Amino acid sequence: MTRIARIIAAASLSLMFATTALASSAAAQTQLFEVEKSDATKLLQVGDDAGFVVRGTLGAGGIPAAGSGVRLMWYPGKSAFRAGRVDAAQWDDGNIGQWSAAFGQNTTASGTHSLAAGGDAEATADRSVAMGGGTTASGQFSLAMGQVSVASGFASTAIGERATASNRAATALGGSTTASGMNSTAMGVRTIASGDASTAMGFETQASGVSSTAMGAVSTAAGIGSVAMGTRAVAQGAGSFVFADRSSTTESVTAFDNQFVVRAHGGIGFNSGTNIGCDLPAGVGAWACTSSRLAKEGFEDMDGEAVLAKLASIPIQRWSYLGTRSAHVGPTAEDFHAAFGLGEGPTTITTVDADGIALLGVQTLERRTAELRAENAKLRADLATLRTELTALKDRLPVSQPQP
Repeated sequence: MTRIARIIAAASLSLMFATTALASSAAAQTQLFEVEKSDATKLLQVGDDAGFVVRGTLGAGGIPAAGSGVRLMWYPGKSAFRAGRVDAAQWDDGNIGQWSAAFGQNTTASGTHSLAAGGDAEATADRSVAMGGGTTASGQFSLAMGQVSVASGFASTAIGERATASNRAATALGGSTTASGMNSTAMGVRTIASGDASTAMGFETQASGVSSTAMGAVSTAAGIGSVAMGTRAVAQGAGSFVFADRSSTTESVTAFDNQFVVRAHGGIGFNSGTNIGCDLPAGVGAWACTSSRLAKEGFEDMDGEAVLAKLASIPIQRWSYLGTRSAHVGPTAEDFHAAFGLGEGPTTITTVDADGIALLGVQTLERRTAELRAENAKLRADLATLRTELTALKDRLPVSQPQP
């Protein structure tokens, strides 16, 4: 191998690591090798530190090589770079985008400012990037990475194995995921986000409603703005929310708009503060709320008779909430708050307060009953004593004789 050939080979191996810093330091270098045109324009310079520069003119000159082969190629006419191997016309002029780069085997970067790297990767749109094996970035500003992933929407992203992002700003991540709605996101395995601005995550979830979210396993969010979470959760109504545990092979469904449905066979718990909350234990069917003495303070006795008097003055009526058909019985929050000053405000009745007032009223009535029973027993005893004394008195009186 000649000295010039060895220099060119070394330059080829270093080309991928060249930076723009070379231009600023070129004056301080000793040039080992230079190639000039007849007009003294320097086309190739190799420095003594193995740095080099290859110049060209955009839009001028033909492609250096075409067809199949293994090569390192700089195409000044399109300011494009290629390195690796092709078996067909992937690196021919018609498949090279201006300011593009392609690396690996059978890669195609035909879009302006595009980049393709790996094996059979294709970046065909302007400013698109395809990396991996058999990936395709055909949407402007799109990104496809992994294995056989496709990003065809504008500014879309497909990363993983057979991930597909086919709409504007759609994102598909994972295995066989599909994001076909505008601004949609699909993540996990075989998830589908087909509604605009929808999100599907987990395993085989589907978000088909606009702005819907499906998370978990085999769950579906079909209503506008709906949310389905868990296993086999189905949110059909607009604005509905369903959570389903893994306890059943049947679907848990919201059939109406703005409905909230929960399936949790292990129980449900809510906590609104330290040691304060309510649970719906498994198999109980009733709420169990915090009421331990250890969780309370500021104990104060109340006058039961006064409570009964206030209860007697509060209207207890039959009524329905505005816009509903169901009938209820009870006081208004305003009357209850004015009478007892309990709760969070004058427009709500805290259930624990309603229960407490009712229990205090029952307790007071029981005391009345006990007192009345005691008084009644005393009166009965007094009456029995009077009857006994009256009988004895009658026995002591002389018997009157009948007149002849």
